[in-house]
Amino acid sequence: MVRPSQPELIARKVNVMELGIFAHRDYIAANGASLTTPEDLAGHVIIGYDRSELIIDGLREAGLEVDRHFFRYRCDSQTTCMEALRAGVGIGFLPRYLGSADPLVEIGRGFSNSLAGHVARYPWRGPLQRPHPHGL
Repeated sequence: MVRPSQPELIARKVNVMELGIFAHRDYIAANGASLTTPEDLAGHVIIGYDRSELIIDGLREAGLEVDRHFFRYRCDSQTTCMEALRAGVGIGFLPRYLGSADPLVEIGRGFSNSLAGHVARYPWRGPLQRPHPHGL
């Protein structure tokens, strides 16, 4: 979901994914989650990335000045972030196709952002040279 930084990698935009804000029903029942503006996220346990600024950039585009400390639960694994959401740890960000396929509730639909998806390729070094399976 982020453009590779290595110059020898080839990346091509293949899709635009809509990012949604989701929480587990139990988290909403215990903490409320009436989100109409980005500022309404304050005071909630926000699940996000530790080193990637992908979500931070989207929140800044929505008018909320945040840094990595905004996320009270941080990790760099999308799978772990999703499992934290499923466990009711807090509010998090997922592509809508994932969140809508899961028993999570989308909240704050009015201020989500779009993310460009990229397919990273292995470094291209000319024609692919594979050894012959029989050593010929």
